[in-house]
Amino acid sequence: MVLVAERRILTELSESGEHRYLSTGAIVGGQRPSARSWSETYKDWAQALKMASGDKDGPLSVSFVFLVPGEFLAPDFTEPKITAFRRKTQQIEVQIPVPDAPPQMPFDYLTLAALDALNVIEEWARKRKRADDVQLARKVVSSVTPIS
Repeated sequence: MVLVAERRILTELSESGEHRYLSTGAIVGGQRPSARSWSETYKDWAQALKMASGDKDGPLSVSFVFLVPGEFLAPDFTEPKITAFRRKTQQIEVQIPVPDAPPQMPFDYLTLAALDALNVIEEWARKRKRADDVQLARKVVSSVTPIS
């Protein structure tokens, strides 16, 4: 039996090789009803992030990857963690686990989880004397609101 996690990346590298300043993805570990609920919220949040970031560019590109637990795959950690840094593109990827059942305000939960992830990135950046690189991302993520 092969266990496959669904991976959705809404904003990826373009054909020109350029990348978005802020991007997001999700790994969904199964087909539970809670996973489907998270998927809908995630799609809305990703679209709102895309709108909030517009054509902004920054010295450090951030890719948020939300991990939705399921019957096939579940994160084995509870806090955001950096999983990759690409020096060539200055892109950092941070994985963010979410609870099995969405909270009462799941959109706001994703925004707060992304801000927590930026705290982890800021700590990483501070060690490399790049803490200022995170400030624009924090401002953009703080401004993410549901699209009506």
